[in-house]
Amino acid sequence: MDSRLKQGPTGEMRGYRCRISSGGCGRVHVSGLPLEEYVFDLVLTLAHSQRLRTAFAAEATQGSALVREWVVQNAEDEHTLRHLDDGFGDHRIVRAAWLHQRQRVEARIAERTSRLAEHQGWSELDKLGKDVRSGWETMSADEKRTIGKCFISSIRVFRRTGPATNQFNPDRVTIIWRNDDIRAELALLPGG
Repeated sequence: MDSRLKQGPTGEMRGYRCRISSGGCGRVHVSGLPLEEYVFDLVLTLAHSQRLRTAFAAEATQGSALVREWVVQNAEDEHTLRHLDDGFGDHRIVRAAWLHQRQRVEARIAERTSRLAEHQGWSELDKLGKDVRSGWETMSADEKRTIGKCFISSIRVFRRTGPATNQFNPDRVTIIWRNDDIRAELALLPGG
């Protein structure tokens, strides 16, 4: 979802709104259940693709060395942050330099942490084995979201055109897929 599209209050009618308080337009709203069903149906279909699983396994194998590298780099940067904090606390570093260096290091950690989270999705998918659908209903929202992130970079929901209706319109939704393998697999699906 676009970072400005936020889930509304929980209750009977869950939905997503583009909130002005989050920098959005305040005019886009979509009911949660039909949107989630539409998106997750595509994700579950993709999760059963043997070609994608093979590509993901290759990526995960290549990625395991990267994951170890990112974890080590994050640990080194955490050490650097402690060193910076000690230097500032001992008055060896001026505040402006401390803030500047701290922001740079924290940005590196955040970027690697984001990449690590992406790789976590592959392991979640592997845990479910070949039949993702059978375990789907018992999964938590976070587990479903993690698996969704294996396939999806973002989701954009556009304003309704024409008169108001209670029908979900998938034409209002654009899914930005993570890579070309996923897009190619979708093209092979009926109606793709």
